Order: sequence, then structure tokens, then C-alpha cells
Amino acid sequence: MIETPSKWKGLSDSKVEVSPHFLDQGSETFFSTLDFNAAWSRAVGSEWQTLSLPVRGSGPPRRMYAVQTIGTFGRRCTSLGPNGMYASPGWQGKLESATVQQLVNLLTGVRVESFVWNVRFDHECLASCLIDLGLDFERTTTHVLRLDLQYEEIFSGYSASLRNHVRKARRLGVTVRGTDSLEDFEAYYKVHLQRVEQKGGYSFVFPLEFLSELIKIHRTARFLVAESEGRIVAGGLFLRDGCSVFYLHGALDEQFSHLYPSCAIFDDAIRWASEKGAAFFNFGGSGTITSLEKFKSSWGARPELNWRFEWKNPLWTHLSRLKGALLRGKHQKVRS
Repeated sequence: MIETPSKWKGLSDSKVEVSPHFLDQGSETFFSTLDFNAAWSRAVGSEWQTLSLPVRGSGPPRRMYAVQTIGTFGRRCTSLGPNGMYASPGWQGKLESATVQQLVNLLTGVRVESFVWNVRFDHECLASCLIDLGLDFERTTTHVLRLDLQYEEIFSGYSASLRNHVRKARRLGVTVRGTDSLEDFEAYYKVHLQRVEQKGGYSFVFPLEFLSELIKIHRTARFLVAESEGRIVAGGLFLRDGCSVFYLHGALDEQFSHLYPSCAIFDDAIRWASEKGAAFFNFGGSGTITSLEKFKSSWGARPELNWRFEWKNPLWTHLSRLKGALLRGKHQKVRS
């Protein structure tokens, strides 16, 4: 369901220019497109709705998209870039502060309880505008591999052990291919669920329906599987995100870890990103897991700091505290 509040309906859809797939535009992000946010709303949970936001200035009239949940009394919690993804209105030339101010005005209405806006590390001007508006923020880490060299030079930047793992995977007969077959994806997802059950500790598990919707977006998604003797033993989903390629999801059958299929997949994805002219390959965050950070660094990736902005409506915060105080008083009376 796409909700367009009445005060936004003045912007005619016939005049809206949506730019969902621009690998060569650094101001864009796939996670602010209708494709991504509508897929999230349909597949992640019935409580989510897609939110359409008109963007004026800093380029032609257009829209950026987000997701929101609606609670009691119509309280809205909005995520611009759910689950730590990045959001951007996109812009041409200089990003005008008025463009960002207009969006924040739409996001801070009376019925809005809170919003979170994640900004990618290379969108400094967007972060600067949000900081100037007084929004609270924290920095989050991602690992990024720059792709300003030819693939052969990028490969030589991998650690020596990693280069050996990639070569060994090939010698042992591991093959990597791109696919959009639902049958392939279900086999891959089965490997992922086995990993989830064995390891545990996952704060969020992407639903099958959500990921399978993304792989249908041929201009944006690249789904790779690694096979050994015809069996899918690993896989990964990679997305064109503005000027970059983003690693969204991966899985490995631990029984075949000695074949290094994940190394073969990442190498293929990095080669693809380089050939497509991406500025960088984004491995994503590691959640302070040292082993993951070390793995990403072995590819030549370096840490970069994103921004996570959060706004909480003081009205709803006050009402929540008041409700809590009333409940505590009621419990105290009962005990006495």
C-alpha cells in the first residue's frame, strides 16, 4: 500500500521523474526507490507501508520512498533506509538545504512519533544539511573497496591467502553463475536457513519473499550461486546502489567451506562491479564482529563512516513518559 497524504497530492505523478537505476550517479541510492521499499512493505510484514515523499529543488521534481509503521492513535515511525540501508533524495549539482528542509518538514508532523534516516558515507553534503537542522546522529561503520583500478590490479590487492583461496576454488571445480531462477534461489535460501538454525544470534532474517522480489529487478540485482558437482553450496545477492555495488545477502553451506565457494562468489561480484564502472564495492557493516571485519579487510576494503540520524517527537515522548508514570503509580497502589 502506497500512502500519499492529502497535503502532498498537489505534485502530479505525470511530472514526477523517478530515477531508480543510475549506477553512474553518486547522489542516488537504490534503497530510496519504489522498487525496494514496495518490496519491503509487501514481504517483510503487514505492519509496514510504503511512504512516497515528493522532492523539490536540487534537480527536477521527483520522489524518494521510505517505509513506515502505523501504531495506536495513528502514530507513525518512519525508516528512510530500513535495517541500516541508506536513503537519499538524489540531486543534480549542489544539494540545496531547502530541499532537505522540505523533506524533514514532511517527516516531523504531529502524527509522526519518530524517524530514522541512514546516510551513506559519501553523501557528506546530505549529512551536513541534516546536521545543520539540529538532528541527532551517530556514526556507523561499513567496509568499502575502491574500484578505481583495473580488475587485475584490484585482485592483486587482495591478501595473499585470499588470492590463493580464489584460485583454489577454481582448481577444485567450483563454478559461479548468475541466475534469476526461483528454483535456484529457493535452494540457496535453504542453505541460508540451515546456517541460521545452526549458528543462531541473527537479529533479523530477510524473508524469502523479499529477497526473491529483488532478484527480479534485472537492472539492479545480481544473484550469484556457487556450485560443486551440480549442487548449490553458496550464494550472494548484490545490488547496484547509485555509483556503487552493495552486498546485501549471502549464505554458505559449511560442509563445503574447504572449497572456498564464498571467495569465488565475492571475486566474481567484484569483477562485475568493476566492469560496470562502479566507484566502489560496499561490503556493508560488520556489527563489531572482528572476524567479519578481518574478512572484508582481506579484500582490500577499508572502513568508512555512515551517519544514522534519528528524530523523536517530543509530544509523543512526553505522553509515553506520562503513561509510564501513571502505570507505575497504579501498580504501587495495588501493592499497598
